[in-house]
Amino acid sequence: MKQVDNSLQKILGEDIPKLKQIKDFTVKGGGKRIRPILLYLLYQLWAKNHPLKSDFKSKDAYDLCAIPEIIHAASLLHDDVLDEAEERRGKPSGRKLFGNKDVILAGDYLLACGISRLNKFRNPDLMDVFTSVIKDLSVSELLQMEYRSNPKINYEIYHKIIYGKTASLFRACCEAPAVWLQQSRTVIDKAGKAGEGLGLVFQLRDDWLDYFKPEELKKEPWQDYINGVITYPVLCLKGQIPEKEYNLLVKDICSQNIEAKKENAEIFVKKLRNFGAEEFTLKKLQTEYHKVQHFFASYPDSPECKLILAQFDKLTLNNPEKKQ
Repeated sequence: MKQVDNSLQKILGEDIPKLKQIKDFTVKGGGKRIRPILLYLLYQLWAKNHPLKSDFKSKDAYDLCAIPEIIHAASLLHDDVLDEAEERRGKPSGRKLFGNKDVILAGDYLLACGISRLNKFRNPDLMDVFTSVIKDLSVSELLQMEYRSNPKINYEIYHKIIYGKTASLFRACCEAPAVWLQQSRTVIDKAGKAGEGLGLVFQLRDDWLDYFKPEELKKEPWQDYINGVITYPVLCLKGQIPEKEYNLLVKDICSQNIEAKKENAEIFVKKLRNFGAEEFTLKKLQTEYHKVQHFFASYPDSPECKLILAQFDKLTLNNPEKKQ
């Protein structure tokens, strides 16, 4: 989305050379832009029939689409510091290129720029949508650090973590255009719930890929296992296999012996496969995605909703479905 990239350039500015470097790294290193695409398609859905549609200008819509991308980019800069990541999408991470201190401050700068532009919409409800995301991101990172290599983690805690890390921002991408275009509270709530579901599906896909098709993530394989991050492919086995076997899996993933884990990762993944974790995770992903489809199916004549579902069919179903 070139228009969103233009909005990113404009909103972020380039006050000093270091910030310009990191801004260019952020804008040009963008991924699939799935979040702004989602927001813009829903803006088109509701704007075309709005009685005051001339009040909702496309340039403002592109700026609004840039907000979740800015928040996402800032969170990745901060995440790479917390995770001591060397790479991101197969390329050197921000912290590797610019150092931890610069990256942390640049992430804060991105958030400040995003909030500043958001404030110009003069819409407190719209501001609430995105400030809630920033709060959720912070809480989820703290939770993830607390429960890294912690055998006490359960599905409820895992869900809180992925809600804050991923689903909250997807929720905002669906809520924001509905709020801006003055849709009913019912529509706003349903849109938000659908966005949350898309985020859950997106994260489940990442969890599945990390164990069973890590080359798709363009990073070192099996990072969740090696770093002690217990995700759905492990948690789904609780109650499905003997408790002793489950506890051994958890003990293994919680081990602090990183070198031994790197050597044993393939064995661990093979155990997960043998216990059915691959199929359980795919089934969960499919179930959650089918729930989401109901909201978009409520607009049967909408080309925008068809495009959204086509995009998520490709992202969430294409690779996993072929494995079934």
